Amino acid sequence: MLLKVPQANLKILALSGHDKAGFCFIEKDSAFIPTTPFNLNTKEGILAFKTAIAELPVPDIIASDLHPDLASSKIAHDMAKALGIKHIGIRHHHAHIAAVMAEHATSAPVLGFALDGLGLGENNELWGGELLKVEKETYKRLGRLKPVRLPGSDKGTKEIWRIAAAFLYDKLGKKEGLPPLFETALKKHINTPLTSSCGRLFDLALALSGTPNLHAFESQATNLKPLKNGFIINENGGLIEADLTPTLLHIYNDKTNAAGYFHGTLAAALFSMAAKAREATDITTIALSGGCFLNKVLKTELSALLTAASFTVLTPSRLPPSDEAVPFGMADIVRRQNS
Repeated sequence: MLLKVPQANLKILALSGHDKAGFCFIEKDSAFIPTTPFNLNTKEGILAFKTAIAELPVPDIIASDLHPDLASSKIAHDMAKALGIKHIGIRHHHAHIAAVMAEHATSAPVLGFALDGLGLGENNELWGGELLKVEKETYKRLGRLKPVRLPGSDKGTKEIWRIAAAFLYDKLGKKEGLPPLFETALKKHINTPLTSSCGRLFDLALALSGTPNLHAFESQATNLKPLKNGFIINENGGLIEADLTPTLLHIYNDKTNAAGYFHGTLAAALFSMAAKAREATDITTIALSGGCFLNKVLKTELSALLTAASFTVLTPSRLPPSDEAVPFGMADIVRRQNS
């Protein structure tokens, strides 16, 4: 896929991802992005990825995700060293918003929701439910979803009962049926990192409601409405923080219309965050990006709330909101830095 961008002074290559890795190559006023992701968990995927990159002109500069353990980050580092060129790390969620800005050819400051599974944030935090202010090639984090615990780290993303067990242990002191080692880990905070991820919040709601998968949960969200007093907006360390604990506890105790309440309350909480950020910044344009916006119910409801309140809402159109767009955002950040 070719996208037009403002004239670049350098040839820029950006690599991102692991399971669904991709790249973007910018030269002059064109950005090339492959339409099929690469699986860097396999030798075959890594070979195909490197072969595709080798067919590009030699870049002047390489960018990759600031997460050093991603296969794409390691490939970028090794390639930059071999070519003797500069390697730049870009924050994953910054790139999500930058991709939407680049697609809409806007250079004005925007607010942006970057809602996805997991990405490395500042201070080694696990991000994924972020409200950012993005201006030119810089960003500032303004808000987040209240973090939940992720027992077992990567295991917690695959075994979502772990997230629910930690939540119920923390909020209700519930420990019946927990394996002794698991209970000890929760009690002593062993390998139970916090994450602000919206994707993990969806997993928590799934587990508490007993819904089998995300597709079913989205399809059940037909009676959409925010739960009365279903969220709390706090200021935490200078950040606007949305806490959906009341809704999650309601879903645990009464599973009636769980999907409708969760989607409706999440959209209302996000809108409240955006409204507070607009008051603080006077910015009225907001970009929506990240894999959670593949959920059409959330995207439609939040967009409607924002539009009704006179926000200008930017969403991806030629690129998906998920990680496939991140290399484009990274490359455009570097373009702006060197324009």
